[in-house]
Amino acid sequence: MAHVKTTVKFDPVNPSHRNSVADTVQHIIQNILCNRIEPGGKLPSERQLVEMLGVTRSTLRESLKTLALLGVVQIHQGDGTYVSTETSSMFPKVVSWGMLLNTTEARQLIEARLYLETSLVELAAIRSTESERANLVELLKQMEKASDAQEFADFDSEFHLEIARSAKNLVLSSTLENTKSLLQAWVERVVENSTNRNWVNEQHTQILEAIENQDPVAAKEAMKAHLQEVTNRLLSSLHDAESGEK
Repeated sequence: MAHVKTTVKFDPVNPSHRNSVADTVQHIIQNILCNRIEPGGKLPSERQLVEMLGVTRSTLRESLKTLALLGVVQIHQGDGTYVSTETSSMFPKVVSWGMLLNTTEARQLIEARLYLETSLVELAAIRSTESERANLVELLKQMEKASDAQEFADFDSEFHLEIARSAKNLVLSSTLENTKSLLQAWVERVVENSTNRNWVNEQHTQILEAIENQDPVAAKEAMKAHLQEVTNRLLSSLHDAESGEK
């Protein structure tokens, strides 16, 4: 069965960000959204993307590898790159965080998640319904009542997934859903290594307030600040663990 080809044009990456894989990943995601490329739709060729985006071939290839890891795209050697049509995760739910946290791929996934979720929360601030916002309020209350790190991580991941569903974009929300198990494990690790969870609850409240106010800019900034804090704490935890093993 032949793939459905899509003729699209991607905007160039900001010149000051052209050496950044993370910024290029974010830019490609935004262009996929703006061009309304459906699952199975083909991206421009590698040569065309290099010309359109204004990035080097190596930066583009690393960015596409990260997107493939996330499940946003599928790379078919000799054929091209397509928006993913699969909903299954590359990370089985039974996988232990200990098997993946210290890999290069996992660190790329941590970085890529930032750009995925900031895009989702922007859309959620615009598209979420009253019922979906009420669900977020309830999940926030459940997080505040959580008795341990695992229970907190369960409600935390559901909070982020509810935001993703509220964005009404199946490609992006499915991508986040596919990494749920691994992300839950990361949250659990961060919470276990924190003296209290107040900072997480405060950041989630700021995200929720921006969504309730239908302010996509504030929502994006609140989510960005939250994920950067979680990422910094996670990487610090990993560094401490690695130092302890030496």
